[in-house]
Amino acid sequence: MQSTAKITIDINVFEKLYMRGLTDGAIAREIGCSHVRLHNERVNLRWPTNQGLFGWQRKLRRSEFERIPAKYRFEN
Repeated sequence: MQSTAKITIDINVFEKLYMRGLTDGAIAREIGCSHVRLHNERVNLRWPTNQGLFGWQRKLRRSEFERIPAKYRFEN
């Protein structure tokens, strides 16, 4: 039986793991939620996927994401 309780995602933990370059699936495992839920949270925050990012891009703050060339910002 699956639980229908909604897990609250700590944005600070999410951001720390995201900035380390972890993928949605890896972050979801760390937080204890589904990768779909985490994907939706990331999309709502307008953060690009970490998959395919270069190392220098992983170190950017959220406010600096706009400096990433458009072709690297979004999933294909």
